[in-house]
Amino acid sequence: MRTLALAWNDAHVALHEQRVDAAVARLPFPTGALHVTLLYDEPRVLLVPVGHRLAGRSPSPSTTSPTSRCPGARPGLERLLAVDPRPDGRRAPDGPFVAGLEDKLELIAAGQAVAIMPAIGPGDDLRRI
Repeated sequence: MRTLALAWNDAHVALHEQRVDAAVARLPFPTGALHVTLLYDEPRVLLVPVGHRLAGRSPSPSTTSPTSRCPGARPGLERLLAVDPRPDGRRAPDGPFVAGLEDKLELIAAGQAVAIMPAIGPGDDLRRI
């Protein structure tokens, strides 16, 4: 047995193509004939720039705040992370494409996007990011 590092958007393809026997990955992705076991229900947070009107409030993205997008993201995952449609039924506005986490954080800090991301962990202060 050996492990194989996969790109963040390749786990579901590797499973369906039988390049791997098992994977730990984030849903949603097409599960078809796969056996899926939920390991953890991951809490998420809304990242906004300091001073944003949603800072410190309940994590519910506004209908006007775009979320950053990643080239190669599965449509289902991209819609989930963008909260599309939004709670009021409107489509989420298209945000800028980013190549990596650092680019995403820079866009958020500049006020050009917000992001829904996994919470870092108990006791971590997201205001330091």
